[in-house]
Amino acid sequence: MPTKLKTQRQALDDLWSQGLSGKSLLRSLSGLTDEFIGDCFAAIDGADIENQVSLVALGGYGRRELFPFSDIDLMILFRPEIRKNVSTIADSILYPLWDTGFEVGHGVRTVEESLKQAAEDFIFQVALLDGRCIGGSKELFDQLMAEFRHKFVDGRRREFIRDLNHLSTERRERFGSHSYLLEPNIKESKGGFRDIQSMIWAAKVVFGIATFDDIIDAGFLLPSEGERFKDAHNMLVRIRNRLHYISGRKNDQLYFEQQEEMAQAFDYKTSGAALSVERFMRDVYGHLRTIAVVHDLFFDHVNEVLGIATQEQQVSDRDLEKGIEIRDNRVHLLASQDILAAKPYMLMRTFLASAKTGVPVHHRSKMHITDNLGLITEKTRNSPRMAKPFHAILGSSAAVLPVLEGMLETGLLGMYIPEFARIDALAQHDVYHIYTVDRHSLQAVVELHKVIDEEPEIAEQVRHRRPLLMAALLHDIGKRSGRDHSEYGSEIGEVIGQRLCLDTEEIELLAFLVRYHLFIPENALRRDLEDQAFIKRCTETIISVERLAMLYLLSVADSRATGPSAWSDWKAFLMREMYLKVKAYLEATAAQLESPAAVDQYYEDGVAWLREQVTLLVQAESGLKMEVNDLSADYLASFTPGTIVSHLRYHRD
Repeated sequence: MPTKLKTQRQALDDLWSQGLSGKSLLRSLSGLTDEFIGDCFAAIDGADIENQVSLVALGGYGRRELFPFSDIDLMILFRPEIRKNVSTIADSILYPLWDTGFEVGHGVRTVEESLKQAAEDFIFQVALLDGRCIGGSKELFDQLMAEFRHKFVDGRRREFIRDLNHLSTERRERFGSHSYLLEPNIKESKGGFRDIQSMIWAAKVVFGIATFDDIIDAGFLLPSEGERFKDAHNMLVRIRNRLHYISGRKNDQLYFEQQEEMAQAFDYKTSGAALSVERFMRDVYGHLRTIAVVHDLFFDHVNEVLGIATQEQQVSDRDLEKGIEIRDNRVHLLASQDILAAKPYMLMRTFLASAKTGVPVHHRSKMHITDNLGLITEKTRNSPRMAKPFHAILGSSAAVLPVLEGMLETGLLGMYIPEFARIDALAQHDVYHIYTVDRHSLQAVVELHKVIDEEPEIAEQVRHRRPLLMAALLHDIGKRSGRDHSEYGSEIGEVIGQRLCLDTEEIELLAFLVRYHLFIPENALRRDLEDQAFIKRCTETIISVERLAMLYLLSVADSRATGPSAWSDWKAFLMREMYLKVKAYLEATAAQLESPAAVDQYYEDGVAWLREQVTLLVQAESGLKMEVNDLSADYLASFTPGTIVSHLRYHRD
C-alpha cells in the first residue's frame, strides 16, 4: 500500500512538471491521501468499527490544501467503549503513512478528550474549525463538531476573535510584522497563508460563512479587492508548491539562495537594471502586501462589529476638524465628495490626524482615500496646503511608521510623490538589506527620530529639520535607475523638494544629503581617521557643522534601517569618531586655526564637553564604581552620554 501511494505521488510530480499547479495540485494531493487512509481503515478487522471510529482531517489537510511536503494533521476520534483496541486501529493507519515518508501530526481522542484539548489549546480550536470527516462514523464526527461549537463558538464570538487577534500578534512578532522581509516566510509572515486562514476562521465564527467567495458576496470587500486578493492567493499557492519541490522537504521560508532558482522557475527575465530575481521578489512582496492589507481591513471590520477596539483602547470621540473626526477609536474621513474635490489636501490631513493622536485611520476611510487618489493632480502636488501636513507627518515622532505604512498601502504616498512609486516593493537582492527599498525608506524615517532623541547634542546643531526628514525618506529614491543611485537620487530630490515647497536652502540641503548619504559609513570604515589631509578633504565636501550633523544622523538612521548586518558597535564607534574629527576641523577652520594641534584641541574640547554631559547625568546615581574622569577620550567619543551612564550602571550592578 505505501508503494501505491508513492507511485501516485510520483504521478503528481510528473503532472507538476507538465504544468499542474496551484490549488488543483493541493486538491489532488489531498484526494490521494484521503484514498490511502481510507484503504488503510477498510483493511482493519473489527466488528462495527465504522460506527466506533471517525477519521478527522484537520488544518490544511482538512481544508484540502495539502502541499507537497506538508504535515498530515489527522485525528482518530473514537468512542470510549473501544479504548482498549484503539491503539491497534491507530497503528494500522499511522504506520503505513510513516512508511511512505509522510510527516504526520496525529491525535487519538474521544469527544470528551477533544473538548478538553480545545479548552487548553486555542490552536487546536482553529484546527477543528477546518475539521473534515474522511472516513468512519460521520455521526461521531458531527457529535464532536456540535459540542465544540456549543462550547467554544456559540455566544463566544468576542472571546474567540480576541484570542485570534492575540495569536496573530504573537505570530507577527515572531515571523515579521510586515511583508517586506528579505527572506519572507510564505506561510507565517504578514500577508502569508496564516493571514488568509485567519480570515476564514473569523468569518466562520462571526458571520457563519465558510469561504472567501462568501466574504466577497457578503459585501465585506469590493469585487475588485476580492479579485486582487484571489490572484495573490493563487500565486502564493504556486510559489509555495514550487518551494516545497525545489527544497525537497517542507519549507515555507523563501531563502535568499533559493530566490534566483524560483525566479527562473517562474520564467522571470532580467530587464534593464532590474535583475530577474528582483523582479520576481517585487511581485512576491506585492502579493503579500495585497493579502496583508485585505486581512487588516477585514479584521478592522470584525473588531468594530464586536466592539473589541472600543474595549481595548479608550479614546474620546471628538471632531478634529470639519470632515475629520474620531469615532469609536478610529480616525474617520467624513468629508463629502464635493468637499474633497475642492480640498484634496484633506486626504493627507486624515493621516496627519492619525499621526497627532496615535489613533488608526478607519478601514473605510482608507478605502475612501484610495478611491479618491485621482484628486491628487500636479496642482495638488505643488500645493502648500498638501505639503504642510505631509511635512508635519514626517516630523511627528518615532511612532509614525503605521501612518507612513497606511499612506503607502492606500497609494497616497506614491500618488503624492510619483517618484516614490518607482521603489514600491522594490527588492534588494543582497545580504545586508532586510527590507524592500520602500519599506527601508519608511524605517529610516523612524530610525532618524530615534537617533535624534538619542543624540540631542548632535541634533541641536541642525536648524533645518524638513530636508533631513525628507532625505531619510528619499535617500534611496534613485535605486534601479541604471545610474549611481546617490547622484540620480540627488537630482530627483531637488525636483521633489521644489514641488513640496522647500525653500532654496532646504532644497540644496536635501540634494546634498541624498548625494552623500553613504559618505560617512563608507569612509569611516575604509580610511585612516588620523590622516589630517583626509579629514581636511572631508570638510571641503561637507562645508558646515550643520551639514555634518545632518549627514551623521542620516547615516546612522540609514544603517540601522538596513538591518543588523549593516550596523555594529564597531561601525558606530568609527562613524562617531569620524564625526568628531571632522567637526573639530570645521570648527578650527571657522576660527582660522587649521594646524594639527589646533584641530586636536577642538577634538579634545569636544571630548571634554561629552565628559561634562556624563558628569551631569550621573549626579542622580549612587554607588558607581568608576569615576567619569577615569573614562578614556576614545571611550567617551564612542558612545552617547546616556549610553555611557547605562554602562556605568551595569558595571556597578
